[in-house]
Amino acid sequence: VAYNNMAETSVAVPVSISSEPDGGLSSPAPANRREFRGGFSSSICDIFRDPSRRTDCCSIACCGVLSSDRNRYLLFGELPPPLWRRLLMYLIIPALFIASLNYFAVEVKIPANGSSYGNNDQQGDNGDTTTIKVAPLPLRLAFYAYLIFLGIRGRIEKRKTRTEIMKKLYRERAEARGEAVVDPNQVTRYIHQHRLDVIRAHSSYSCCYAHDLPLDDNNEFEDAVEEDSCSRFWDCLSKTFWNACCGMWCQCCSACAIAQEEREIERLTGNFEPKMDYITFEPFSEYFPAIQHLNETQTRSFVQHAKAISKLSVKLLKNLAAVLAILVLFALSDIDKNFTFANMIVLLLTLCQAFFLEYLIWWRWNRFDISFDSVIKFFACGFLLTTPMAMIFELIVSIVTGLISMVAMIFILVEDSELLDKLQTDPKHAMKDLAVGYPALFIFSLFLNAFVIAALCEEMIKYFGYWMVVTPDLLPQKRSNDANNGNGENTPNTKSVRSTGSGITVAMCSVALGFACCEVSWCIFAPYFCLQVFMLTNTTESLVCVWIHSEPITWC
Repeated sequence: VAYNNMAETSVAVPVSISSEPDGGLSSPAPANRREFRGGFSSSICDIFRDPSRRTDCCSIACCGVLSSDRNRYLLFGELPPPLWRRLLMYLIIPALFIASLNYFAVEVKIPANGSSYGNNDQQGDNGDTTTIKVAPLPLRLAFYAYLIFLGIRGRIEKRKTRTEIMKKLYRERAEARGEAVVDPNQVTRYIHQHRLDVIRAHSSYSCCYAHDLPLDDNNEFEDAVEEDSCSRFWDCLSKTFWNACCGMWCQCCSACAIAQEEREIERLTGNFEPKMDYITFEPFSEYFPAIQHLNETQTRSFVQHAKAISKLSVKLLKNLAAVLAILVLFALSDIDKNFTFANMIVLLLTLCQAFFLEYLIWWRWNRFDISFDSVIKFFACGFLLTTPMAMIFELIVSIVTGLISMVAMIFILVEDSELLDKLQTDPKHAMKDLAVGYPALFIFSLFLNAFVIAALCEEMIKYFGYWMVVTPDLLPQKRSNDANNGNGENTPNTKSVRSTGSGITVAMCSVALGFACCEVSWCIFAPYFCLQVFMLTNTTESLVCVWIHSEPITWC
């Protein structure tokens, strides 16, 4: 995933706003800039308002990890932590906790119709009891404490970034007023006055942010932005529900706040055009000339195309090989009977099917329209980023459509008292009678499930997956010799419209293939994961919501 940066170097150095000791801007900010809560030039609810902004999608994917890493690098020069550390903190340690909870769990008898335990002699009304497995209380508390620690740690990092942005905005306004020197005590007092805004923007305990309106609501300050259906839908949703009804901006994983900070950092640093990859911070100028040379010379060797890839693509391929090797060893070890070598064969065949389609779509027909490096990145985005987003959005939309179907069912049950009585005594046969007696409601529910929950959400997420990946292949290009000589500033785009369209088609197909591979892989691993989640829920007896989507199991 590519994003913007001022410097064309991969060295981790802080990106300073200017060379002045006080960290101020080299030029005063425009005096007519609109100012929102905290001094920001855009509202916290301005996400998706500009259709040309690709980085807004990155603030939602992976709970904003992509945008947060980018913001911290541009602001502090901090490289993101290595992958092994994140896997250790967010995957391996929680997995060890879950395994320990299951291993050390003891059997406890509870009443068959009750939910409490602790008294083994307690029985239900008919004397029946059942047995559940319960983990030791200290181990459960340690697991909960670790989850709370991860949440607090993430919020502290995000609040630190937002506070630093607000300091720079305060200095910017002070310099626009003509103040040569900004008193650090004034900056500290300003941040102290707005500490509640920082907490609300990145809070684990509150889902709302205070009313965010411009301090000077003058229409002449507004920039005319061409809108599309997505931006208009978001504008309608924010003005009707969040603004009119609640009077607050609802937050989910600080996505809106992260996007607002990203827009502000781009404005402060003048950092608008994409120049380097995510994770590796490798500039396009280091690997794209080799790709251009292959296209200009019409090189047909796959080995040469495989060599002309970025460091990010190399990391993705190495991680794929490592994960497949670990899964093969796990399947051969017979550690768990729910995941055998037959499951591994199905997974490998699924990947081979996707790779064969990539061979036809890209290498066989469009090898010079888009690079192998871009194909890897788009496929990885579809596999790793779009599928979790689709699960979450499908869950949200299914709740909304379920409420619509429930309202229609209530009107039917009010008029049909016999069906209502049967629903209380025999729900299974009552639902069958409902489908036979009221086929319109049944067909309407199936229509919502197929075309709204599944089709609309998944296809829109696939498009967002394509939109948030920026590669140099699909940007306006100059010839490699002109770019190296520095004389190609006004050189027109060398790619034809047909070649650009073919490259976009291959990119979208790569995202869709990655999404389909992950979806099928989820069908393979879903029974195993759902079993583990079920055991964990019974073991801890907590009220934590398990949001894992169970529909792929039904599809299988």
